[in-house]
Amino acid sequence: MSELDQPDSQSVEEHFRLHREPLFRYLTGLLGDAHLASDTLQATFTKLLQNWETLEKENIRAWLFRVGFNQAMESRRKFDVDRRAMQKIAAGRSAYSDENSSIDADQIDLIRAAINELPETHQQVVRMRIYHDKKFAEIAEELDVPLGTVLTRMRTALKKLSVSLKPQDH
Repeated sequence: MSELDQPDSQSVEEHFRLHREPLFRYLTGLLGDAHLASDTLQATFTKLLQNWETLEKENIRAWLFRVGFNQAMESRRKFDVDRRAMQKIAAGRSAYSDENSSIDADQIDLIRAAINELPETHQQVVRMRIYHDKKFAEIAEELDVPLGTVLTRMRTALKKLSVSLKPQDH
């Protein structure tokens, strides 16, 4: 890589300053969530740094918007998967309910035990999401971790819970 291909702090700051606001507005419009858009913006500029040497410098704006769009679609897919999983858990939970909407005590114990078997970081996300009804962006902010990390922890936890809570054939 030649010296001209290396990102210097001044040129990176210049691109960030020029394109941050319009790209953020675009991503917010796509995602409908400022926290998710902020995380996506950060991921987009990280990719800029990673791909600096192969970029045509006169087309950086177009490249940023294209990469931002792709990152936003990936974030949206992850969010939609988790939302559908939560709906399934809620539907499954109501399947164990009687007319008074009470959950069988044995089922509650099974669910608690399954959650307690998860790694602590996954337990935190599941409890904050299910018991405290927090949005993923809020969880990420409170735990001081990237939104993608929270989404990955939730997705992994849901997969493990679905396996451990699957009815066993006797």
